[in-house]
Amino acid sequence: MGVKERIRGFITSELAHDGPDASLGDDESLLERGILDSLGLLRVLGFLEQEYQVTINDDEVIPENFQSINAIAAFVEKRRSGTSAR
Repeated sequence: MGVKERIRGFITSELAHDGPDASLGDDESLLERGILDSLGLLRVLGFLEQEYQVTINDDEVIPENFQSINAIAAFVEKRRSGTSAR
């Protein structure tokens, strides 16, 4: 399973108000849909750090990195490659 699919699975099963059957496009705004709030963001950060063995710095926790599934996946790939995602 790819990065996007794992992230989508986590978000739809753990955070989406519609549950695991929620329809969620890769570029759909998680913030505008109300799926990702401050508590949800903390849960996503914990999931990413555990699942992908990445360290996320406080200055990287910005809306641009967590706006959508595509944004989160790109952020994870940058962190996994060792580059800063700021």
